This record gives sequence, structure tokens and C-alpha cells, in this order.
Amino acid sequence: MNASTVADLLLIGAAVVWVLARQVQLARVKPRLLVLAPLVLVFFGIRSLPASTWRVPADLALLAVSAALSLGLGVWRGQTIKV
Repeated sequence: MNASTVADLLLIGAAVVWVLARQVQLARVKPRLLVLAPLVLVFFGIRSLPASTWRVPADLALLAVSAALSLGLGVWRGQTIKV
């Protein structure tokens, strides 16, 4: 494990803690954060994938299915919460 991996893990951990802490606080909805927080997590998730992932069609298909399912569930969950 090198310094870059450790830094990535620390940043991902901090992002997860931050997102979870925001979930239990009363606050106004900020549309920018509704988009920015998932994009930051996606960036670090994609960055942590090995280069071989992008050459194997089965890996790409599984990644696409996972992304579509996550997006669909997120939109569905967003519609079930009253703001």
C-alpha cells in the first residue's frame, strides 16, 4: 500500500463520514451538494479501479449495470422523500 492509496482511503473515509453526518443534521437542502457529493465519491471510486478494468468487457458491463442501478435507486429514493 503506497502513500497515494492511503491518501485516497483517508479522503474516501472522510467523505463517507461527512455524508453520513450531514444525513442526521437539520438543514436546508442545497442542490449543489446533491450533485457534488456523489460526483466526488464517483471520482474516487473510478480512480481506485485498476487499469485492467477498462479492458475487460465483462467488468465494464458489471460497472455499467451497477451505475445504472445506483442511479435508478437514487432517483427513486429522491422521489420518496418529502423536502
